[in-house]
Amino acid sequence: SSAAGSAGSPVDDRLVGMSQSAPASARKLELYTRISIYGVLALQPLVYLNAFPSSVPALGGLIGFVQAVLSIMVCGRAMTALHDQRRRPTPTEWRALGPWLTFSAGVLIVMIGQLQPGQVWIPTVAVAVAVPVGVIALLLPALTGLALGLSLGTVAGLLAGWRTQAPMETLLPLGILSGAIVALFALSFWLTGWMLRNIWELEEARRAAAQLAIAQERLRISRDLHDLFGRTMATVAVKTELAGELVRRGRSEAALTQL
Repeated sequence: SSAAGSAGSPVDDRLVGMSQSAPASARKLELYTRISIYGVLALQPLVYLNAFPSSVPALGGLIGFVQAVLSIMVCGRAMTALHDQRRRPTPTEWRALGPWLTFSAGVLIVMIGQLQPGQVWIPTVAVAVAVPVGVIALLLPALTGLALGLSLGTVAGLLAGWRTQAPMETLLPLGILSGAIVALFALSFWLTGWMLRNIWELEEARRAAAQLAIAQERLRISRDLHDLFGRTMATVAVKTELAGELVRRGRSEAALTQL
C-alpha cells in the first residue's frame, strides 16, 4: 500500500495538475470574452444619444442606458446557458426573453417612427436591431441566426429608408446594407458562443483524459504489485518445501540456509 502511494504520487500529481490548469485557462478566456461583449453592449447609450432628436435630448441616452443594462443581463444568462451542452433552451427560458424583446421592439418602432426626411439612420437602427438579434444568435444554429439577422435588418432598413423618404433606387440597397450589418453582428455573437463551446468541450475532454490516465496508472501499479507478490509467495513455497526435504535428510544447516 505504501509502495503504491509512493510510486503513484508523482504521476497522479502531474496528471491532476494538467486537469487543474485547463479550467483556469478556460475561465480566463471566458472572462475576457464576457468583458469584451459587455463592453460592446455598454456603448449603446452613445449610439442612441441622437436617436430621438424630436424629444428631450437626453432621452436617447437614457433609453440606450436601459437597453444596455438589459442587454448585458440577458447576454450573461445566454452565455451561461451555453455551458450546458446536453439540451437546447426550454420554452420557459425562451419566454423569459419576452419582456426584453418587447422593450427592444418598442424602442425600434419609436425610433423609426420619429425619423425625419433626410436623416441618417443606419447606425442607430442597425444597432437597435443587431443587439437583440446578436444575443439570440448565441442560442441558435449559425444559419438560423444569419437568416434572422438578414431578414429583420433588411425589413427595418426598408422601413427606415421609407420613413426618411430615401429615393427608390437607393431604398433596396440601404435595406440590404442594414440587413448585412445585423447579420454580421449576429454571426460575430454566434462565433463567440461557438468558441466558448469548443473551449469548454476541450477542457472537459482533457479532464476526462487525465482521469483515465490516472486510473490506468493505478491499474498498472496494482498489477505489478500483484505479480511481484505472486512471485514472492511462489519462491517462499518452493524454498519451504526444499527446507523440509533437507530436514528429513538430516541436513539442518542447509535447511536453515534456504529459509
